[in-house]
Amino acid sequence: MFFDTTPKSLYIHIPFCKKKCSYCDFFSIPFSSPSALPIEDSFIDNILKETVNQIIYFNTQFNINTLKTIYIGGGTPSTIGEEKLEKMIKTVVSMYDKNPEEFSIEINPETVNCDLLKMLNDLPVTRISLGVQSFNKKMVNTLGRNATIEAVYNALELLKKYSDKKLSIDLISSIPGQTVDEALSDLITALSFKPEHISLYYLTIEEGTELYKKFTEKDQDERCWIEACESLAASGYDHYEISNFCIPGNECLHNNNYWKIEPYIGCGLSAVSTYCSNGSFYRISVTDDPDIFIKGEKTSWGMEKEIIKNHDFLIELLMMGLRTKKGIDLKEIGSFFNIDLMKALEPVISKWDKKGFITLNDHVLALNKKGRYFHTSFMIDIMDFIDKITKK
Repeated sequence: MFFDTTPKSLYIHIPFCKKKCSYCDFFSIPFSSPSALPIEDSFIDNILKETVNQIIYFNTQFNINTLKTIYIGGGTPSTIGEEKLEKMIKTVVSMYDKNPEEFSIEINPETVNCDLLKMLNDLPVTRISLGVQSFNKKMVNTLGRNATIEAVYNALELLKKYSDKKLSIDLISSIPGQTVDEALSDLITALSFKPEHISLYYLTIEEGTELYKKFTEKDQDERCWIEACESLAASGYDHYEISNFCIPGNECLHNNNYWKIEPYIGCGLSAVSTYCSNGSFYRISVTDDPDIFIKGEKTSWGMEKEIIKNHDFLIELLMMGLRTKKGIDLKEIGSFFNIDLMKALEPVISKWDKKGFITLNDHVLALNKKGRYFHTSFMIDIMDFIDKITKK
């Protein structure tokens, strides 16, 4: 759990993408943008080079020889081309004594081709996460996606035919203008390709995005997401985290580490690391300024280190852990912070137990199937009590 001081997970951020989607608030550098200059090949190489150098730096700092999981995300990692991506993966894998238990990579439909899949087949990648989001043309246009519906189907057919990796499909639900039938139709289509894993996200309209300029939460129907979740669970997929489902035994190990707040390192522009040392918790954030990042170790890649207050870290542990089906061990967490969480949270636990939204078994607290739909409200109640405890 969070007691371990040696990170076992690595996230690599490759920030490049063909076009920024209208809902995306992640840091990315699009190849296609009205105000963007053409991206030089040497610029991409320099970003990748310093990302690798940053990984080497962290491996040395934390004496890391093996990893449990590696996750390459973005952006769209596959948009840099097969040659650069292959070199990157081979370089990273060569740093460790053995291959990770899980190695995931995100790809978007418009970048999928036979050469990419054959290349990945020859590498220790174990899992491909395909950003589909929707099979509905109208919804795809609302989201500002780059891939056409034809490209989405073509990518899935190629994956089915040529890939030997586990498949995860990303879907977004409760898109402005989406009906429940349309949301369920997306799900039925995704299930027809028999993915081991499906991430089903309730669309968050983030301030600063193009979508934010056009829509508000009033334009969304939460029933789309809720009924899609119910349908997935009824189809035999384990609803093991609020937004994630899998055929039993195919959970995303990397994301499980996030939800448990296990230490991890993040490398690349705008990446984040979290770790524990001598009983204190730290977060390292990398700059999103390419000019600073490319200077490498001279500028420490623009990294900023902050100590996370015990109060804030406790809230994070509860918030992230309660997203999962397994929940959190109140006794274990409480003993680390020298707080009797069972006693402190008794009023809120009693309140939500009467609603029929939680389970409590041998100090392990979890939101049940219905309760996870009210995670935010539950956390607001919990935070009120944590504030009272930590102020005493």
